[in-house]
Amino acid sequence: MKNKLVAERYSKAIIGCVEPKDYNGILCDINVLQQLFNQSSNLAKSADSLLFSRKNRIELVKQIPPNLLFQDIWSNLFEILVKKNRFRIISKILDDLEVKILNENGKIKVLLKIARQQSDEMMAKISVKISDILQKKIVLTVQIQPEIIGGFVAETESISIDGSIKNNLIKLIKR
Repeated sequence: MKNKLVAERYSKAIIGCVEPKDYNGILCDINVLQQLFNQSSNLAKSADSLLFSRKNRIELVKQIPPNLLFQDIWSNLFEILVKKNRFRIISKILDDLEVKILNENGKIKVLLKIARQQSDEMMAKISVKISDILQKKIVLTVQIQPEIIGGFVAETESISIDGSIKNNLIKLIKR
C-alpha cells in the first residue's frame, strides 16, 4: 500500500510537469517503458540494488531508451528513484500515470480476457458493450485465455465484468 501511495505522488508530479496536449506523447513513452521493464525484469532490480554504487546505477538508467519523446522527464525521474532507492516502484508509477492520463481524457484501461481470437466485428461489439457499462471510452488490452472456455472477462483497476462460460458453469454447479 505504501508503494502505491508513493507511486501516486510521483505520477502526480509528472502530470504537473506536462501540458494536456503532451499526454499522448507521455502515453507512448509509458508504453515503451512498460514493454522494456516487462522484457527486462532485472533492469529495475539492478537499478535499485545496493550491490552497485549509486554512480553505476545512475549510469545504468541513463541507458534506458534515448528515443523517448520526453527524455528529460524520464531521466530526472529515474535519477531521483535511484538516489532514493525506489526504482523498484517504476512499474507502479507508470501504471498509475497511465490511469491518470486516460482518466483526464475520459477513458479507462480495460484488460479483456477471451478464450480465443475473435473477429473485428465481435471485438467491436464487446468494446461497445463494455464502454456502455462503464460509461467511458475504453482502451483495450486483450489476453487470450483458453481456460475461460468462452465469453469474456473485462477488468479495470476497480471493476470486473465476468461473462465467461467458466464462471457461469461454476455458478451452475454451486446451485
